[in-house]
Amino acid sequence: MSFTLKTASASVASRSRATQAFNRHAPRARTHVTSTRTVCEAREQEKLHLKPDWRVMGLVGALAMSNVQVEPVQAFGAEIPLSDVTYEIVECKPGTFLPSKGKFLCAEFTATATNKTKRPVEAADVFGFINDKNGNSAAAVNITGTSRTVLAPIASPIASGTSQVKFDVVVSKEGVDLGPLTLKGFKATVSNKDVEQRFKGFDECELDPAECELGL
Repeated sequence: MSFTLKTASASVASRSRATQAFNRHAPRARTHVTSTRTVCEAREQEKLHLKPDWRVMGLVGALAMSNVQVEPVQAFGAEIPLSDVTYEIVECKPGTFLPSKGKFLCAEFTATATNKTKRPVEAADVFGFINDKNGNSAAAVNITGTSRTVLAPIASPIASGTSQVKFDVVVSKEGVDLGPLTLKGFKATVSNKDVEQRFKGFDECELDPAECELGL
């Protein structure tokens, strides 16, 4: 019995020493955990401070752009006034379409264009009315004169400011024979060069490719 009690006492003493040792080291361990957590939190806070605020950057960019003056691009369909419009009867260019009914002539028109933008316009459509002495429309594309129709394209660039432009219109021979034609309401509207090229008359090579290849 004395041997068993001695062993139990030794066991209790041993547990007591272990508990005391744990209590001595526990605060140090807790301090280490707390210290590690504090360092991690500090690093996360530092990352947050270093991360760019995109909302602020976007606001700064918007303010910077507000001080930049961007020149507006000439809008499709914008008007270019045409003044001092004159014409003369000329020989029709190859590929010009002439209506099969009636007699028609080709007139070359000259006008002053006022392009109010700071850049050239690559192409434009011409609108206006051409009447004979009797007040009837002399334009082949608008023989009734009841609608505002494109008279002709301007495929050449129109310079910024004031410049001279030329365009061809097919007119009625009967109307021309009555006397000088009356011109009114002329203007041009901005168009696209690629679109105008599709309506351009055929040249000599397109009319007779074989002749062009032979150099005739």
